[in-house]
Amino acid sequence: MSVALYGLAKELSQFTVVNQHGWMPPFRHSLWGIYPQCSGECTVRPRGGMAIEVSRVSLAMKKPAPELWVLAHRGASQEAPANTRPAFDLALQQGADVLETDVHVTRDGEMVVCHDPVVDAVSDGMGAIAQCSLSELKRLDFGYRFTPDEGVSYPFRGKRVEILTLTELLTLYPQTIINVDLKPRSGVSVRKFLSILDACDAWSRVVVASFHQSNLHRVRLAHPAIVTSASTNEVARFLVAYYANIRPRQWPFQVLQVPVRTGKIRIVSARLVERARQQGLPVDVWTVDDEESMRALYQLGVRGLVTNRPLLASRVRKEFLDRHIREDFRGNVAP
Repeated sequence: MSVALYGLAKELSQFTVVNQHGWMPPFRHSLWGIYPQCSGECTVRPRGGMAIEVSRVSLAMKKPAPELWVLAHRGASQEAPANTRPAFDLALQQGADVLETDVHVTRDGEMVVCHDPVVDAVSDGMGAIAQCSLSELKRLDFGYRFTPDEGVSYPFRGKRVEILTLTELLTLYPQTIINVDLKPRSGVSVRKFLSILDACDAWSRVVVASFHQSNLHRVRLAHPAIVTSASTNEVARFLVAYYANIRPRQWPFQVLQVPVRTGKIRIVSARLVERARQQGLPVDVWTVDDEESMRALYQLGVRGLVTNRPLLASRVRKEFLDRHIREDFRGNVAP
């Protein structure tokens, strides 16, 4: 089978693959990285037409496709009110793998989804979340301030956009990984957070981040198996070890989530990403909204991009994976 025929086939709708594990469910070619070692008979079905049988195609790749994530920063927050259901729904529709969000605790002990400790910039109300009850927050319009065009229009005003509780978020998206930045610095907030994860049975699909070392320490002590990101201090320690060529046996975190640079110091490089990978640490980079940077970072080997533009990031990822697969398939397609 020629590369040209493969190129035609991959543009069609869906593939169904048989391998040693039996029938795989249909999946789009942009998700082949999930099954990097598949091989077997391939049937290509174009949209609404007669099925085209493609002769035996080897899907066994010379090297696994890279695992690339799109982490939607507060949802699709350039197109809908940040940290709200419209933004999260849209992000998932646009191809995001992970919803990134932040939590605070109300006066009556409820944990709600919001970046700032006050609601002034994101609702028609004012005041600190810690001084409001959940019922008071639920009465506010969290679509009121959002404008996609610098104040020309406010498309979400009066649309009953409510603040979400963490419980509501985990319940609404039971199959989605949620990356939670635990904002409040207190043992009470950590206990509340852990009780919610337990009630929602969400231990395996939450990544915990926090700028506060004490928060992460408490979470890790309470549930050692949960995935946590490196705190600011832990990132600094990793960088010191990297530049000093020291390789600790184990880190207390499971993922590095870092900006490209801090001040004049560049953090993300191909060598750093490779060193992290050797130590079992994927690297996610925040916050990346321009196409050129997205391409460059995927090329460096980072796992994930935290972005306000998940639609763009999903397109860049698809193009990157298509190129990876196309290059890998050259000379690897059975006749």
